[in-house]
Amino acid sequence: CLENAIPYLYECPDGVDDGNDKELKFLIHQSIVGGIIGKGGEKIKEIRNATGANVKVYQTPAPQSTERCCQANGTMEKLVLAAREIFEVVQNTDIKGMEE
Repeated sequence: CLENAIPYLYECPDGVDDGNDKELKFLIHQSIVGGIIGKGGEKIKEIRNATGANVKVYQTPAPQSTERCCQANGTMEKLVLAAREIFEVVQNTDIKGMEE
């Protein structure tokens, strides 16, 4: 699904990837970002190595928010792989500090 949507985000003709590097940004709750970075940065290095995408997590939250920006750059194939890795961490991590 994501693989089909990315070319349209970049206005590629007929929804076909043009092969150029692209950028995706995700807003992720700050309590989950630690899982993406990992202890000593190990998890983010693992994601970079496994996918070939350049993945960066911004240190400061978005204005008036508890979410931080996670950015991935690379070809569509690399972005899809990185997004899957990031989504897996998000899916398997509970948000801390949320009232029930």
